[in-house]
Amino acid sequence: MSRKPNIILITCDTVRADRLGVLGYEKNITPFLDSLARRGIFFTRAFSVSTDTAQSFPAIMTSTYPLDYGGYAYIERPRVMVSEVLRDAGYRTMGFHSIAYLSAYFGYDKGWDEFHFLDQPDDKNMPSWMLQGTRWGNFLEKLYTVRKWIRENVRFVEATLLFVKRFVFFCYFFIHDIMKPPFYFYTAEETNEEIKKVLSQKQKQPLFLWVHYMDAHNPYGIFLKQKGGWGAARYFFVNHLLDFLNEYPRLNRIFTDLYSSLYDQTLQYIDDAMRDLFTHLRKIGVFGDEDIAIVTADHGEEFFEHGGFLHSPKLWNTHIHVPLIVTGPEKLMGKPRKLDVPCSTIDIASTIIDFAGARKPPSYRGGNLFDSADRPVFAETSSHSGMLSNVVLAARCVISDGYKLIDVKGKKMLFSLSDEKEEHNLYDKYNGVAKKLEGRLEDFKNR
Repeated sequence: MSRKPNIILITCDTVRADRLGVLGYEKNITPFLDSLARRGIFFTRAFSVSTDTAQSFPAIMTSTYPLDYGGYAYIERPRVMVSEVLRDAGYRTMGFHSIAYLSAYFGYDKGWDEFHFLDQPDDKNMPSWMLQGTRWGNFLEKLYTVRKWIRENVRFVEATLLFVKRFVFFCYFFIHDIMKPPFYFYTAEETNEEIKKVLSQKQKQPLFLWVHYMDAHNPYGIFLKQKGGWGAARYFFVNHLLDFLNEYPRLNRIFTDLYSSLYDQTLQYIDDAMRDLFTHLRKIGVFGDEDIAIVTADHGEEFFEHGGFLHSPKLWNTHIHVPLIVTGPEKLMGKPRKLDVPCSTIDIASTIIDFAGARKPPSYRGGNLFDSADRPVFAETSSHSGMLSNVVLAARCVISDGYKLIDVKGKKMLFSLSDEKEEHNLYDKYNGVAKKLEGRLEDFKNR
């Protein structure tokens, strides 16, 4: 009986698919990822189910949509973590990350033999604005209500107060952070070092290893803080400039090239770190020719292509088109190739379970990435407050038959998948196609 394969899942926060060289990006910033794509299976049209980490990860880890089962504030039954399934199937399960939204507080610690929430091991170290029931959390909930009323009734007052607050904060924190750099999250290099400390030899059991890199999330270029000099100062300046101007897109877009350049540097840094991690895993015998690696992202990022910035609750390709690469033995997935059939990150957990020879829980809504089925791909996004409460549906979309239909509270747009920048709305021109996809979107229901 052949051994079960080790399975390595690498998730990267906030990485757009179109920044990979294999999809035509002119800057050579992801040579390692490009090499993985060429020698593995590269899903060229992979889409996240949503637009931020809290909403996207229920799909990746539990094969459910963010608004299933009442929402995504906490991972609980009937949702089942893929780590739970694999541990029951005889795998040793290990997870490494440093983002609060994926911590035990939100239920992501289930099913792991070792769960490394780096630098923040328990709820006491969680950001207070995330915790329900704290004075600060309750204050922010009330402030959210007050700001909403001011925004709807006396907009100019909110705008004035917001500008003053942001300007004061920009000056204060820029000086403060240069003198005493803050902690945002572990860099990819620091995450790798933690993995190497814990994982120094081949495991007796088959291994399921999950690693999440945060570096491409704003503030961009966080790794530069370790270098000092102009690089560090540039990092702090861009970070606070971005935050200060976030409410003023017309002014903020002037600095698009600066933000984009720093974002590219960060992607190159992640690519180098990923190469280093796989080199280590091969060296200790954890990742060989019979083992499987999956690399993806939870969502993308917008740089004003559609008038917005960062990853707001919108469903443009800049927000949900993500890399998805699978490498492993040909006997399991065939020869290296590109697959252009649209697929979803909701299929990842189901595919992992099939690789492990385990049984898929009934709550799982995704299929196997390799079953060649041209299934409709759905995505949904909502707005919410800091504690993942006050959830309001913002938009939904369906991708099928070579088209993508977006529904933003009744306003509908239709794009051909060949129109990757989504510049030509075909809704009125191809009414028959639009109606067909509208029907599929109406049939989609959250559980």
